[in-house]
Amino acid sequence: MSQVTIAGLWVEHFVKDFIMQNKVTVFSRNFLPECIQAKELLNQNNIQFLDVDIEKGDYTLEFDNSLKAKTGQHNYPMIFIKQQYIGNFNDLVNLHHSGELQRMLQ
Repeated sequence: MSQVTIAGLWVEHFVKDFIMQNKVTVFSRNFLPECIQAKELLNQNNIQFLDVDIEKGDYTLEFDNSLKAKTGQHNYPMIFIKQQYIGNFNDLVNLHHSGELQRMLQ
């Protein structure tokens, strides 16, 4: 039997809202170097984004579970552009170097 908690449903709702209401959403764990570097790359290119640090607050596990279910991945940061999961820091760097990142944001 699988079990769903109220907190899990609440977090899932917020994950969807964060992604839908922001052009760029970064789900991060701020102690990870890749998360810091991803946000630096976005800031250096004047790209506005919502940073959701899943470590803040009491729902880290619920955020982690919801994001893993949504993306099939477990590496942070998890980056969404225009409601599309684009991957982690390495994927962001590749999109930036190829010029695709700017095209996606237009």
